Amino acid sequence: GAPAARERRILALARRSGGVLTVTDAAEGLGVPLAEADAALTAMADGSRVIAELTEDGRVEFVFRELRVEALGETTAPLRVRVRDAEAEVHAAARARVAAEAAALEEIAPAESTHERTHEG
Repeated sequence: GAPAARERRILALARRSGGVLTVTDAAEGLGVPLAEADAALTAMADGSRVIAELTEDGRVEFVFRELRVEALGETTAPLRVRVRDAEAEVHAAARARVAAEAAALEEIAPAESTHERTHEG
């Protein structure tokens, strides 16, 4: 079906790009909106074959580990250390994003509390 065809196209894009894609790369390559490309890549990110990696400058790259190994022509040993570091960064970024979303929701609909609090910045 359509999802399988889209996944094959994403894999072809990832192979051509050395095993690393951004949402923008995928959107451009597939000719779809950014949100659609983001959803497709996120659905493929299983934490094993495909991981979301936060770069030092704050971009999210989807790393297709098996394709990356082929592109680099390396064994997986050097990648294991990098992936662990990347996973820690992704988890930290996810925690920060959840905290930011919770703060934004709190501004929209403050939690009811037993006593009023005044927050002064």
